Amino acid sequence: MNFTNKYANSEGVKIHYLDSDIDDNLLTPLVYIPGALNFAEQSIEILQEFKSRRCLSLSLRGRGKSDAPNSGYSFEHHVKDIETVINDSKVKNRFCLMAYSMGVPYAIKFASTSPGINKRSNNL
Repeated sequence: MNFTNKYANSEGVKIHYLDSDIDDNLLTPLVYIPGALNFAEQSIEILQEFKSRRCLSLSLRGRGKSDAPNSGYSFEHHVKDIETVINDSKVKNRFCLMAYSMGVPYAIKFASTSPGINKRSNNL
């Protein structure tokens, strides 16, 4: 699976994400939210397991290739970064969030406060 480096603008902060750009409307895209000290490229090996579907992985602000502003690292800013990548990637309201460590509360907050997305939880 090949990934393309992309950037979304989250209130003036460039947020880096990887996009596999697989165009398969039958399989639900996967959006990976890393932990507090992780960044997008660290998830490539995991995402290879999902190579038949479109996969996104982002680097939250201050990590990886994303901008590191002097301020703006609140919980809400990180949730906004997720929203910005979702909107920029155009996965719309049909995708699966997969998160690790500190990425989990960000993903839960995003999912619980985002109108129009289909919410379903599976214990894997």
